[in-house]
Amino acid sequence: GYEVLGVEKEFIGTADQQDFTIYVELPTGAKLNVSDSAVAAIEKILETVPEIKQFSSRIEKWSSKIYVKLTPLGQRTRSTNEVVDDLRTRVEDVERRYREAFIYFEETEQTETNEIVVDIFGYDYNTLNEVASSMLTRMQAIPGLMDLKMRWRKGRPEWSLKVNRAKASIYGLTVNDIADSIHAQMRGLRATLYHADAKEVEVIARLQEKDRRSLDQLRKLSLITPDGNNVYLEQVVDFEPGIGPSKIWRKNKNRMIQISANRGKYTFGTAADKIQQALKGLKFPNDYYYSLGENYWRMIRNQKEFMAVWPPGILWIVIILIYLVLAGLFESYAQPFIIMITVPLAAIGVAAALWATKQAMNISVLMGAIMLGGIVVNNAIILIDYTNRLVKSGFRAKRAVVKASIDRLRPIMMTTCTTLLGLLPMAIDKTEQASLWCPLAITVIGGLISSTILTLFIVPGMFIIFQDIWRRFYSSIA
Repeated sequence: GYEVLGVEKEFIGTADQQDFTIYVELPTGAKLNVSDSAVAAIEKILETVPEIKQFSSRIEKWSSKIYVKLTPLGQRTRSTNEVVDDLRTRVEDVERRYREAFIYFEETEQTETNEIVVDIFGYDYNTLNEVASSMLTRMQAIPGLMDLKMRWRKGRPEWSLKVNRAKASIYGLTVNDIADSIHAQMRGLRATLYHADAKEVEVIARLQEKDRRSLDQLRKLSLITPDGNNVYLEQVVDFEPGIGPSKIWRKNKNRMIQISANRGKYTFGTAADKIQQALKGLKFPNDYYYSLGENYWRMIRNQKEFMAVWPPGILWIVIILIYLVLAGLFESYAQPFIIMITVPLAAIGVAAALWATKQAMNISVLMGAIMLGGIVVNNAIILIDYTNRLVKSGFRAKRAVVKASIDRLRPIMMTTCTTLLGLLPMAIDKTEQASLWCPLAITVIGGLISSTILTLFIVPGMFIIFQDIWRRFYSSIA
């Protein structure tokens, strides 16, 4: 029933936090004053938002962060998501002003993060970049996903030095000879130790900074051949321009690039399903593949661990224990079955309540369902117990259930209403803890309402049916 109604699944709901971070990404090589100017433009926008209590910035050349703290939820009219959505629209002008700037938001979550990550694995970063770009294009077509970003920074320009072995051999130089000479002149080698005040100070010998600043100076580095002659570095080495990675990310010893996205209003499971569906059919080069990030697999592990004790587990244990208690109290094996019918009646209300409030199926809902199993039987117990008394006093079964339903209506409604009113504050709670308690309260309230209403119709009918079956059984024996 839950899948038919479109109730989504997640492990733990996301709480409304008071903190979030704004990331300001600029192209590789951007100067510090450019980053400072971009952050200052965003800070001016933040100053106009009444819900923001304070913010602080950390400015770096290419990637800056702004840490934002909101006022408590009870003191503001908008949720964190609403504030972020508003800011996301307002900072678009800053992105247009600073070419190739990328600004995205990340909320600080204590329960389940809003960010979903896709890891792409391979060896060559150029190929990884092409694959990740294709995946990013497909993911951008998913409505509702926001702040999509490829976590890979373009590399810096670099010069690669490749030893021309044929030329080097003419001068009697090896690759190690050339590498050691470059290292000695550019980085330096320890020449000696200087002893002063019982301390040893390393003395490093290398070229002065003014003699090793430019590429032309590097080309003219002097190498000493085995026969004592001098050779310029450019005579034995080929200089090749290229782009080198600014960072190399690895996971499980494999190179990777990440794509991250804010899942918005999707549950984690729904967002993961939509991403996998969007990437279905995408062809990857050999030895290149993708995997959803660690937060997704953590959710899967948590669900498996919980489901290990979920049906057939705790639920059946709860049902069996309730049945045994009822069988002992009523001294009957049949009547507890009548009372236990109220449990599936409660499931109808649970499904409807979750659908109406757009709550996902999570651990809080399952906890509420376990509680509900022990609560919903109370009304049926009151009704069946009073009906049994009337039957023993001489009432016929049909007359007894009608009178019991009328006489016990007020006590049933009183106990139900007191429970509902006690849970109502939890159901409408808007504080940071609402993600845990609100689904639990909604589950119990929905199940209790449907069970109470249907109990007054279903349980009396089932009582009469069981009485007829029992009477016919004894008549056939007699």
